[in-house]
Amino acid sequence: MSKPLLRIDALESGYGASPALRGVSLTVESGSAVAVLGANGAGKTSLLKAISGALPCWHGTVRLAGRDIHGLAPHRVARHGVAHVPEGRELFPLLSVEDNLLSGAYARADRPGLKRDLDGIYQRFPILSDLRRRAALHLSGGEQQMVAIGRALIARPRLLMLDEPSLGLSPALVADIFALLKELNRRQGLTLLVVEQHTQMALDLAHKAYLMDAGRMVSEGDAKRFAETREVRDRYLGSGRQAIQGSTRWRRKRGWI
Repeated sequence: MSKPLLRIDALESGYGASPALRGVSLTVESGSAVAVLGANGAGKTSLLKAISGALPCWHGTVRLAGRDIHGLAPHRVARHGVAHVPEGRELFPLLSVEDNLLSGAYARADRPGLKRDLDGIYQRFPILSDLRRRAALHLSGGEQQMVAIGRALIARPRLLMLDEPSLGLSPALVADIFALLKELNRRQGLTLLVVEQHTQMALDLAHKAYLMDAGRMVSEGDAKRFAETREVRDRYLGSGRQAIQGSTRWRRKRGWI
């Protein structure tokens, strides 16, 4: 691993006067996949929002490749190479699939490269090519998640952050999404920071894991060893075991099994 792509030290943030992050520190190495685990309300979503500029940072530092992005507006954070797939997708409901995808490329000027990348998204998600003129409002949850991920990828990010990418999806589609994330990380070197309720799937994807509780980081370590700790095994494992066994045909097609 090279020097950290993302480094957070003693970060504090919240909503109004209510703290959500209490002295959070985290490191994401370039080319790695990092999972952030924890119960609902632990501060995981708030952490991603603070990194992306959607939540104000009260104290601490957020550095991307050594550059301080603490306190920058979301569009400026995105220009530095951070793409955020938020919980709930947050698509433009009345815009078409293609317009939603292209909204992720607002900062790009390389039109030939943009066309190639858009075609690449349609190759990854063939159903989106068929639905390219359909309004996002009329898509299924799985189709919306494909659009949200495609919108992030078309920005050519250095860091891709995903907040509960499995939320509301079938076990087979969850397995498909995680197989794609593994390909992006292992084969293309895209750095990932993933908040996920399916703990086993997140740990299978990740190199390193963090555990949050009440706005604080309470544990960190190698993702594979993390799964063996009693606290993680007893409190968080199990929800993703069935899903991780699904969609073997999709993974065989790509030569992963």
